[in-house]
Amino acid sequence: MKSCRRCDWWDNQHPRLRFAPEVHGIAAPGLCRKHRPGAYTLANDTKETYAIGIQPIMDGDDYCGEFRERQGA
Repeated sequence: MKSCRRCDWWDNQHPRLRFAPEVHGIAAPGLCRKHRPGAYTLANDTKETYAIGIQPIMDGDDYCGEFRERQGA
């Protein structure tokens, strides 16, 4: 099966995942490293805004058309 967890682009070990929000339907979160991070704009309590880069958070059982099987998987 061509799932994210078997893909070479899959990263479920990055420390930043500790701070990822829980999303209903994502049982095994990880980052897709195929493409560069997208910009996400945040605002703080003083209404200042700033942007951070974030990789797409995927479920280990998801699939996409750019699957590349991990060597030895």
